[in-house]
Amino acid sequence: MMSTRMWQEIQDQPKVVERLLQGAGEGGPAPAAIAACRDALRGVTRLILSGTGASLAACRVGQYAFMTYAGLLPHVLPAAELDYLRPAPGTLVILVSQSGQSLETQTAVAALKEREIPFWGITNNPSSHLAQHADQVLLMHADEEISSATKTYTATLVLFALLAGADRPLLNLPADLRATLDAAATPIARWADALMDNKVGYILGMGALGAAAAPGALLMKEKAFLHIEGMSLSEFRHGNIEVVTPGLPIIVLAVTPTETAEAVRHAKYFASIGAEVYLITDSPVAESNIPPERILQVENSGDAYTGQLQVVIPLQLLAERVAVRKGHNVDGFRYIAKVVDKYQL
Repeated sequence: MMSTRMWQEIQDQPKVVERLLQGAGEGGPAPAAIAACRDALRGVTRLILSGTGASLAACRVGQYAFMTYAGLLPHVLPAAELDYLRPAPGTLVILVSQSGQSLETQTAVAALKEREIPFWGITNNPSSHLAQHADQVLLMHADEEISSATKTYTATLVLFALLAGADRPLLNLPADLRATLDAAATPIARWADALMDNKVGYILGMGALGAAAAPGALLMKEKAFLHIEGMSLSEFRHGNIEVVTPGLPIIVLAVTPTETAEAVRHAKYFASIGAEVYLITDSPVAESNIPPERILQVENSGDAYTGQLQVVIPLQLLAERVAVRKGHNVDGFRYIAKVVDKYQL
């Protein structure tokens, strides 16, 4: 079976994480630079994480790293809306863009510089517009990414965790990612066969996993052309649950034994009203009316934050496999470009 470029980029993620954790010797961020950034963050009273598309999705997940490890409560603002931001003491913007060249990124950079608002850039392109103008640059070191955001998404979340001070939880992440990639391959191939003919569905999780569901759903839209929505479990229960009809696929994400037990309670209810429920978790599931073939257990020897990285990996693989099954151009796009640096309407 010939692999796609997207499949290879998904497989590259443990190597990218290792590069970021090992520091300057392997091309990743120097420990001194991370330490200096952490020191600078101690003086920040208004932290804003910003990006577009998958980068914005990473910001929404990344805010949990700062809340968990650094005691900061970041705001998340789309890059296209940074023009509304006004200067205030103690403000820092962290602007994320894989290419560093998108139209929204260039516009945001101009607005921030005009207002003299300090900003750091997280990008995969050291010669990009963002890298040239940011006050501090943190590189993803993910090598070239052709298809949708997978390894650059993971790199962004690892950089957020490093900035927030989460050293120990990240130590086993490369090995855990490799184990998850191995464990997910066969089940995800079966899930792809079962899900490829669906038109709609949901991906749900609690806490950071509610935010992590969104990039998984975005990949299903970009690659498989399926209208999958990703959101928090609680938000789904307060309105969206009314759309459940027999056979509606719902993928539930859960990490830690406590959250998994709670997620299984909800999953049982969804199944009782006709949904076709799948579960991705890092914890054993002792009792459930979810068929065993629809439960995927991933590796996680870190914590809830590293766990959300683990449960997104199967979603990346699922989007790629469904797209292959449907005969799509997995490494291309129908209406968008990898770098949207101008609009032609």
